[in-house]
Amino acid sequence: MISMKRKYKLLVLYFFCMNAISTAQENWKLIKKENGIEIYTSDSTKYHSFKGHTILDNSIHSFVAFLNDMDEYVNWGYKTKEVSLLKKSGDTLQIYHVITQVPFPYKNREGTYQNKFKWNSDSSTLLVDINTLEGYKENEAFVRVQGNGFWKVVVLPSGKLDITFQMQIDPGGNMPAWLVNMFIGSTPYHTLVNLQKLIKKEKYQNKKFSFIQ
Repeated sequence: MISMKRKYKLLVLYFFCMNAISTAQENWKLIKKENGIEIYTSDSTKYHSFKGHTILDNSIHSFVAFLNDMDEYVNWGYKTKEVSLLKKSGDTLQIYHVITQVPFPYKNREGTYQNKFKWNSDSSTLLVDINTLEGYKENEAFVRVQGNGFWKVVVLPSGKLDITFQMQIDPGGNMPAWLVNMFIGSTPYHTLVNLQKLIKKEKYQNKKFSFIQ
């Protein structure tokens, strides 16, 4: 029989291998590096995934305050036309509806998104899971999108924030994949550029959130 110690080692090896396989399958390619921002894309799905990375000299509380401010969303979400908050539970869950502009002759897109905030004090890491939801506000004038992703924010020993923004979105309708993929890097780049500027606003400073310890 396999000892418990050996079982543990095999389990660790299994998860290590699975993580390595998952990372390899994503096949990230650096496509842009500008203004302290790195943009990557992955062709592991029909509609490519994107990943943006930057480091900011701001507090983790300022970042949470920024992401909780739905009134500001239209000013930083790329091509965002309209945002409405549907549900909020404390500071760790948001459900909101977004209308996004797309080029003519295609219809504008809509999606209902859920953000779940999770703080890991051991690694000083904030993970915000992002998922689209069905059964909420829908409008036949728009095409519904589906997708998932996350914000991952690590507080570095220096106090700066190491920020990763990653998403995979299926735009729905009849938009060809080649057209969507051609501009896939624009969303994370402009989103992070706007984050760099707007997080400095006074209303996001000196904030404290109890779930972050």
